[in-house]
Amino acid sequence: MTIRDVLQQAVWHLESCGVPEARQSAEWLLAHVLGCGRLELYMRSRELVGESEQTRFLQLLSRRLRREPVAYILGWAPFYEDVFRVTPDVLIPRPETERLIDVVRAHMSAHPGRILDIGTGSGCLALTLQRLFPSAEVWGVDISPKALAVARQNGDLLARPVHWVRADVADRNFLSESPSFDLIVANPPYIPDQERSTLEPELCYEPPEALFCGTDPLRYYRLIEKHLPRLLSPGGMLAVEVHAYYGEAVRNLFCEAGWEAKLEQDYAGQPRVVWFRRPER
Repeated sequence: MTIRDVLQQAVWHLESCGVPEARQSAEWLLAHVLGCGRLELYMRSRELVGESEQTRFLQLLSRRLRREPVAYILGWAPFYEDVFRVTPDVLIPRPETERLIDVVRAHMSAHPGRILDIGTGSGCLALTLQRLFPSAEVWGVDISPKALAVARQNGDLLARPVHWVRADVADRNFLSESPSFDLIVANPPYIPDQERSTLEPELCYEPPEALFCGTDPLRYYRLIEKHLPRLLSPGGMLAVEVHAYYGEAVRNLFCEAGWEAKLEQDYAGQPRVVWFRRPER
């Protein structure tokens, strides 16, 4: 079978099973097996695919047909010009989260000396910010030791220094011995439990503790806000990703606590990031 034939059959099977982005999934998986880029598949479309390669591809395709995310099958995901190792112990970095980086770059008034990423997961935010602000001291915090192990691996692969710390934002002594920070970012769990039955099957493969917030969609934003008077430096900036349905509620939560918070949309027009700067005095 040629590359074109293999792709066409794979796309048909994926579409028949209702798998979203069927062609993109098939392209990523076949390109991975053949060790080439997705565009190269079409440049080589008449080439034959060997039996061993077909077997390997069908193994990967069967996983996608069970709705396992492509990123977990491949073991990596792109994020903001870098590639990050991912496992089911961490959330898959998403394009929506890149908007948080854009907001920071647009509104950070000065080069931050210290940066904190709460709930770092794969480390994609912490490590991207370390690249953008190379002189900053960056801390990546997570409650999960397995997630921190993945983040450390990404830090080693990208050769970027980050302090990886296990800590629980629900602890009232959260980072009590740390310095204050000029920039704090977070992509906390924000999907309420009542939405579980409405989600696509792919999310069943991701760590539930990084997705779901219980019955209160503002739970983790309340916890973060409690630590801000101690952790956020004068003139420092906070930026958090939010559920599209609860963006305004998150903004109001911070405003009611005395912070002049703003709500930004993502590139699909959905509420996505709440941010503000602490006054210098």
